[in-house]
Amino acid sequence: NISREQVRQGNQLISDLDLSDRVTVRRGDARALDFPDESFDAIVCLEAAGDICVTEADKSRLVRDLYRILRPGGHVGFSDLALRNAVSRADDRDVRAVLYHSAAELITDWPAIFSREGFRIVESRDIIAETLPTWDHVRAVYGTRDGDVVRRYGRRLVERTIAHLERIAI
Repeated sequence: NISREQVRQGNQLISDLDLSDRVTVRRGDARALDFPDESFDAIVCLEAAGDICVTEADKSRLVRDLYRILRPGGHVGFSDLALRNAVSRADDRDVRAVLYHSAAELITDWPAIFSREGFRIVESRDIIAETLPTWDHVRAVYGTRDGDVVRRYGRRLVERTIAHLERIAI
């Protein structure tokens, strides 16, 4: 879920930190990971799975592949925006406007999927409250960089996005 430019910047940062022999950023399809079995001691997947894996089959396929490429005794750090229950039609419009997904696509029991695919869950937390600074940051950027944002997206889209952000119940 990253661009070629983000990969280039990530690898440049890794090189600058002299970590190229240990860390590589690659672009690919998370639903078909191009790595041999048992390639990694640890895997981190942050806030991307729901964007890539909308169907239940895709979600299971991702987790199954994570299990395949993880060495025995390895660990996965996983975080994603997921809803537990359906939301009203109005709330769904707000979620779709900001996140480009229907709220129904975000209803996911990730711990159950990980367990079903062979993982042992060590810790699972619902930490939506910890993401509040992210939402506050988005609002602040739209507010403090108003001119830049309006030039890029147009006043109407900016106002609609801010209104949707304000209505999302967190």
